[in-house]
Amino acid sequence: MKRKDLLQTLKGKHAMKVTAAVLAAALVVSSVSVYSVNAERNGEEQETFLEKESENETEEALSQVLDSEISDASREEQVDKEETVYVISDAKGNAKEVIVSDWLKNPEQKDTLLDVSDLEDIENVKGDETFTRNGDDTITWQAGGEDIYYQGKTDKSVPVEVKITYYLEGQEIAPEKLAGQSGNVKIRFDYANKEKQTITIDGKEEEIYVPFTVLTGMMLPTENFKNVTVKNGKILSEGNHDIVVGVAFPGLKESLGLSSKDLDTDLEIPDYVEVSAKVTDFSLDMTMSAVLSDVLSDVNLSKSSDLDQLNDSMDELTDASSQLVKGSGELKDGADTLNSKTGDLREGAGSLSKGVKDYTNGVGELASGIGSLKEGTSKLNGSVPTLLKGVNDINEGMADAKKGADSLVKGYQGNGTNNQGAAAGAAALAEGAVALSQGITRMNQGVGTMFAAMDQSIAENQAASQAASQAAQAASQALEGHLTDFATKVGELMYIQQQLNSVSANSAEYAAYSQAYQEKAAEVSAGLGNLQNTVAADVASISDYSAKAGGALGAVQALETIKGQAAESGLTENIRKLEEGAGQVSTGAVALNKGINGYTNEKGEKVIGLAEGTKSLQKGLEQLAKGTSTLNKKSKSLKSGVEQLDSGAGKLSEGANKLTDHSAKLTEGADSLLKGTGQFAEGVKKIKSGAGELNDGMIQFDEEGIQKLADTFQGDMGSLLDRLEKIKESGENYNTFTAVPKGGSGKVKFVIKTEAVE
Repeated sequence: MKRKDLLQTLKGKHAMKVTAAVLAAALVVSSVSVYSVNAERNGEEQETFLEKESENETEEALSQVLDSEISDASREEQVDKEETVYVISDAKGNAKEVIVSDWLKNPEQKDTLLDVSDLEDIENVKGDETFTRNGDDTITWQAGGEDIYYQGKTDKSVPVEVKITYYLEGQEIAPEKLAGQSGNVKIRFDYANKEKQTITIDGKEEEIYVPFTVLTGMMLPTENFKNVTVKNGKILSEGNHDIVVGVAFPGLKESLGLSSKDLDTDLEIPDYVEVSAKVTDFSLDMTMSAVLSDVLSDVNLSKSSDLDQLNDSMDELTDASSQLVKGSGELKDGADTLNSKTGDLREGAGSLSKGVKDYTNGVGELASGIGSLKEGTSKLNGSVPTLLKGVNDINEGMADAKKGADSLVKGYQGNGTNNQGAAAGAAALAEGAVALSQGITRMNQGVGTMFAAMDQSIAENQAASQAASQAAQAASQALEGHLTDFATKVGELMYIQQQLNSVSANSAEYAAYSQAYQEKAAEVSAGLGNLQNTVAADVASISDYSAKAGGALGAVQALETIKGQAAESGLTENIRKLEEGAGQVSTGAVALNKGINGYTNEKGEKVIGLAEGTKSLQKGLEQLAKGTSTLNKKSKSLKSGVEQLDSGAGKLSEGANKLTDHSAKLTEGADSLLKGTGQFAEGVKKIKSGAGELNDGMIQFDEEGIQKLADTFQGDMGSLLDRLEKIKESGENYNTFTAVPKGGSGKVKFVIKTEAVE
């Protein structure tokens, strides 16, 4: 049994009836297989009444079509008597004349053939053989070894009647009034089954209809009939005409104990044919309908409805339904969990987006700071020669000062007879003091510039190191771009889930979407593994950023080391002392000058300070000599450190430029992730809602559908198969319209021909 048919059984109020509907549909499908208009006709078959009596091309074409269908629908079996009943009707289907054509087969080539017939006006239609009535409805034909073909008339009612109703623009109209009209036309054929048989089901006698199959055909010229449609049939195109062939099974639905509300439209057992068209100048030559009783004989019920096979299928179905209930419950729980975590995801995505933007701004500031750092280190490196020159000048000045001091002392000591030595020394001292003052000024400028540049470099390197660290931390959130791809796959998975929710739970579409869902879920799982690898690559990138940040920190440490060394060496203190010494030299020089010429103090006392000034000068020169000696040693180390600092700043600036290039892409990815998480959260809500509905529906489907259906299969299937078998047998048993001789076999078909509407 097909899954679609099985699902249909859940829609009726009574499981027994709807199960019958499913198997009835299988019978319908088997019966409709008689549609093969192009089937070849048997060349040995008799020339039918229709072929013999055809009056126009329409009648001949319909005769061929229906004769082909009748031949295909008939079982290939040997019978003694084949009977075709022709009903000549008016345009509404009312019978006006019934003509019966009989074929008595003579495979043993007997001289005489016994037949039973109540026909009137019997006539041999293919030979000159004669017959004799025996007085008991039997007749004896003088066959002479040949088959006998004869026909006669009867006033008996046929078992299937046809009622034809015509409509113009939705209003019923008499056929004679419809002729020549134009507009939207509908022609409806309703079939009434008049033949019943009594059968026994579960010990009870019931009446069922003989399962007649009706094939109705008509030819519609395409010049006059446009947009032709047919209910319960098909349209065949042949030249300038559309051939319409319909099929119906009058009484079959009632025999199965079904009502219209027990059947879905997909499983409707047709008992009418309806043709619609846009018509110009309406006319209809004729219609033909073929009626057969044994079409269902071709349906092998024992093969298609074996009880053991059905029971096995029901066991599989109930197991599968239980698994679906369990699986839908797990899906619901998973959807609830997923929904509860979307808030964290959105919050994290928002934080990530903000952090990435802060990181991007920091990268810009870092690049700017590193540029300033590089500019500062370049200036610092350029100021080193000035510093070194100042140190050299100091050394030169100290040498001059020493010469002056020596001369001063020498001049001061004199030879006792010439005091010009002190004057000369004072002049030399004054000259040396000027040089010393200029050197100290240049040195102070160089040292001040150096320490200012060092302080600026330290501050900028510290800022650069901090910014690089923040950049490394923010870069760890580069997962955003990869998470965006992952979120896209999750969105596709959600879309398939939505489609899965929109179709019937056991339809073919559901199976296809379910498989697609599993495949997409596997892809998402694989994508998660790839995401882990991508994260590892991002971590490596972060490490690179951290190394560059470490370079900036190293530069800070180098500067602080140099500054520390300067402090440790007492450079500042020495410069201070040098300044003090220079002041003392200056004071001494003034005093010396005063001492040479003398001066009067406030009390009017004349003071000679040459000796005291000389002592002060000597003391200052000693301190200054010590400071310049230390300064000279440290200046060489300072030069090497500044060169390393300048080189490191260049590399740091290059790394900052690369970091700036990637920050824009990171910002764009962060924005996409934030937007995607919103869509993801909305989708998760729909998944949660759909999963809940799916779980509730599966529980209801299992309890109210599958379990009840399984109970029905366990209890009523045997009775149903018995009913179907009896219906099929009733069709096989209806093998004649008149009669067959005792012990003989027969086969019958009906052809209903209507008058033209013109």
